[in-house]
Amino acid sequence: MQLLRQGKIFISDSGFNDDKFRKPISRIIVHHTHSRPAEFDIDNAEYLEMLNSLHLIRLFAFYASQLGEELYGKPIYSGHYYKGKQTFICYHWVIFENGEVVQVNQDESLVWHSAGANANSVGLCFVGDFSELKSRPNLE
Repeated sequence: MQLLRQGKIFISDSGFNDDKFRKPISRIIVHHTHSRPAEFDIDNAEYLEMLNSLHLIRLFAFYASQLGEELYGKPIYSGHYYKGKQTFICYHWVIFENGEVVQVNQDESLVWHSAGANANSVGLCFVGDFSELKSRPNLE
């Protein structure tokens, strides 16, 4: 997260456009994070920064660090923007426990949130661990 803030991760201004493979939206896929801002003593905005860093690592670290891979040693490019900066968050919408709803990617963007279903879906992510229904998202 610090490296992104400090501009020490090499981000490209151009690159491959995955959005050209976008199909009409036919489903919504719901995710949850298993963690929440309070666990890290941060606010929602900082949590989005952390999520952005984690997704950048998940999506690009392997390919950008493997000798012989097309992305090896090259600047990283997502082509998607949130608040004027490239975002690597792999959801379209993020919903926090306090009910705050943030659109981090346009619905028309193809983001990598669900293998085999990215081209025709919108990814919605509730922040929190709802795997055992110990808590429920605030939908008011």
